[in-house]
Amino acid sequence: MKPILQTRGLYLNFNNKQILNNTCIDIYGGEVHALVGNHDEGKTFLCRTLCGILKPTRGYIQDEKQQVCARRYLQDNVEVMWENSSLFERMTVAENIVIGTRYSWFNLFFKHKTVLGHVADWLKENGVTLRANMIVEDLSPSDKTFICLLRCLYRQPKILILDSALSTLPAEALNRAHALIRNHLRPDTAVLWVTHDVESISEYADRVSILRRGNILLTEKTGAMERLNLLELCYAKLESNPSIENKQFRDMLLYFEALLEQLPLSIIILNTSNKITFANHLAKEIFNLDAIDFNQDISEIFAPAHANILQIITGPEGDDNLPISIPFKLNNQSSRMKIGVHSIHDKELIAGKMIILEDVTSTENMREKLNLADNLSSLGILAAGVSHEINNSLNILATYIAFLGGKASDEQREEAVTNIREEISEIKRITSNLRTFSGSNDSPSEVFNCTEVINNLVSILRFEARHNNIELRNETPDACVHVKASKGEIRQVLLNLVRNSFEAILTTGHPGRILLHETHNGDNSIITIEDNGPGIQHEKPTDIFLPFSSTKKGHYDNQGLGLSIAYGIIKRHKGSLTVKNLASGGCIFTIELPAANTGNSNSQQAQINRKDT
Repeated sequence: MKPILQTRGLYLNFNNKQILNNTCIDIYGGEVHALVGNHDEGKTFLCRTLCGILKPTRGYIQDEKQQVCARRYLQDNVEVMWENSSLFERMTVAENIVIGTRYSWFNLFFKHKTVLGHVADWLKENGVTLRANMIVEDLSPSDKTFICLLRCLYRQPKILILDSALSTLPAEALNRAHALIRNHLRPDTAVLWVTHDVESISEYADRVSILRRGNILLTEKTGAMERLNLLELCYAKLESNPSIENKQFRDMLLYFEALLEQLPLSIIILNTSNKITFANHLAKEIFNLDAIDFNQDISEIFAPAHANILQIITGPEGDDNLPISIPFKLNNQSSRMKIGVHSIHDKELIAGKMIILEDVTSTENMREKLNLADNLSSLGILAAGVSHEINNSLNILATYIAFLGGKASDEQREEAVTNIREEISEIKRITSNLRTFSGSNDSPSEVFNCTEVINNLVSILRFEARHNNIELRNETPDACVHVKASKGEIRQVLLNLVRNSFEAILTTGHPGRILLHETHNGDNSIITIEDNGPGIQHEKPTDIFLPFSSTKKGHYDNQGLGLSIAYGIIKRHKGSLTVKNLASGGCIFTIELPAANTGNSNSQQAQINRKDT
């Protein structure tokens, strides 16, 4: 079978820099051809050349009849969907799809209904649920990307080029997009898909090419690649005889090496003797491994400057604490590096290790700032309730003091003094609860009674809840749920979840209810927070635990980070945090934490009570 479009010896110089270097690629009809490569390797420049925007310095492009293609031919037969394709936001879906085709501006404006009906029928034929008369600016980003794809397909090009254009689509939308592309493929048409999504290549593409420094490193059908394991191939390439006779196998090794090189991570592969057999370009750059001898022991590279990393790498197999973030010196600056160690298995034997390192300095700095911001937000709701409580007592005190200054009998004065003492005791109780609840979040793990923490929280927030017409109560106030964790962090999680329920209920404008419940289930302590708010509006409720995912709009300036932080705290204490919507309305959060060994819980509690007394 002959390719429907092929390049031969393409060279391209741009701004005195050679971009394409003897680039040869064959595109076959009826196929999706994936093109992958690192950044700045020339992928976009190759796309611009294939569609006739740029003229190659040398070489040529020819069709299936082996006739050299003029730029006019390429412009008429090749359609490109660029990564940042734009639309006419104030126009309809139909108008955006047909602009630039046989429909002139006259037809768009004066035969609008005819064009609208034609596009509506075309969308229906292709199983697209978007309405032709919808205004584009009202649509979601995913729908806008989908319209850009529809606009290209409507033109029925011989070659459709997708220059990283579908990378922003979520998984479900990406599946629909590729299904639509497949429906439009014919034996005489093809798709060139420029992508960084390596995992999806075998699912969506028929053939793949690797572009490195403007040259096609290899081209292979994806079916052959599915049979080989990435890690085994990388290891085998470095440990086996370089004079391999099987060309396909050699090409596959190069392919997987190219994949490792383009990953935005530092990757080092060791053999069973802890000798380095592979390091990608990022690892070489960070650890100054340019002149590395690939039979060098890992201890010679990392010690003593990076002894902490060496200790993790050579530590026991299957460390449950990995991956872990550790301090790291990079260019004489303090930073943090996330490190993971993975065994490479050859059937039941271990053939080596793969070390993956990621610079997470900026991420962790941002996390600390966001954690602080979330704590301050939680502090606000505490302060509101406490201030209301104290103000009430102060108003009562002011009334009694004014009464004492007037004419009153001795009996009335004695009663007023008694009431003043009671109000002072009430203020003392409020501040005591607040002091108990606001302990340090950096406290180490300890065995504590979570019921007391919840009762304190309910006591502090009760006025704020009553003020907002919300019923807040602990349904098991006499329970004795003990956990071993950081008491300050668990307080933060509980306050965060109750605060979210507060805010959700207030959006409904109706009276609300928040119920807390505690129990034991085997080796776990279970705490639930249930509310009758609007529930979780996400299609997948568990998405709310992702960073920057929020259902709160408008009045509450929310970054969508509180639940992500809470989830991370519970996971760090080897527990789980889940949520589900209730059939009756509202939702329920469930915290499961390993139960503490409370064999002596009664005596411990008695000691605590004596100490408090």
